[in-house]
Amino acid sequence: MQLLSPQEYSLFDAFCQKCSANFMQSPRWGQVKENWYQDILVLRDTEGNLCAGIQLLYRKSPLGYMLYSPRGPVFSRRDPVLIRQLLADIQTYARQKKVLFCRIDPDFPAEDSFLQKLLLEAGFRLNAPNPCLGNTQPHFVYRLNIAGKSCQEIFSSFRSKTRYNIRLAERKGVYIQKDRPEDLPRFYTLLQETGQRDGFPIRPLSYYRRLLEKMGPHARLYLAYFGAEPLAGAISICYGGRTWYLYGASTARHRQVMPNYLMQYAMICDAIEAGCHIYDFRGISGQIENPNHPLYGLYRFKRGFNGYICELTGEYEQVLRPVAYFFLQMAMAIRKRIKKFQFSHPHCRLTS
Repeated sequence: MQLLSPQEYSLFDAFCQKCSANFMQSPRWGQVKENWYQDILVLRDTEGNLCAGIQLLYRKSPLGYMLYSPRGPVFSRRDPVLIRQLLADIQTYARQKKVLFCRIDPDFPAEDSFLQKLLLEAGFRLNAPNPCLGNTQPHFVYRLNIAGKSCQEIFSSFRSKTRYNIRLAERKGVYIQKDRPEDLPRFYTLLQETGQRDGFPIRPLSYYRRLLEKMGPHARLYLAYFGAEPLAGAISICYGGRTWYLYGASTARHRQVMPNYLMQYAMICDAIEAGCHIYDFRGISGQIENPNHPLYGLYRFKRGFNGYICELTGEYEQVLRPVAYFFLQMAMAIRKRIKKFQFSHPHCRLTS
């Protein structure tokens, strides 16, 4: 088992980008996650080059450590012996840390059983996906293949209504501003309105500032303006030949000028210019046949860009301390209900 020193994290970062790994395996992302500690566990070939690895994030709970690897592992070749060794090293690391559980959700398609078989063989169990988006990360994502395409070619591939809405936004005078520090508080105001409107809690402003700072050149901030008024905003991540639409926000005002469509088109064109082969809209519900599902509108918007649905292999977990894990799950469920209630009833929030 080999753990990299922080001075060696750039080696793993380069390896991740070479393997077109998910940005959540970037050491930079580990630094975004405040109150989490990071370790990077790697394997090398006979020449000393990295051939597999995984970023492990861990944090303390009242009952012990929790261990999580978002969208890991990363490997340069599909070698079962290599992956078995990596999983065995993860388990050794988890026992040494005395963690309650180890959770992994690979960025790997569900139809490819290679990694799933090895995880189950190693004693991990597959968690049932949440009916809305998934578990810790989305189970279904919507992606657009942009490899070798020009902006005009991609535009021509969009559904007719999406093309119409992009042109409408341009005719109405909507314009996009990018990467301006003064736009972050404006984005956050839009995000607060979106969270209140759609019923989901949001992180503090300091989190998004930290994200942009730590992800550096990989992160971009977009705002769509109508006159002097910001109507929509987004944060994207470009990493390892892929771009992700990570966070989005909008106001209910002036929706008729379609700012989100033009903003997405600008983000897709920037991904093309950066040489990416995939633009990832991230999560959608798996229940796309049900127009009454609360997330159907999100799917309908993303579908207009004429990409494809990708079901990922899912979230795997291995419990090492079952009794403590049981009580932790109970405590987290209660905490989640309290947070949801406080978000829905802000006048009832407790003060300390």
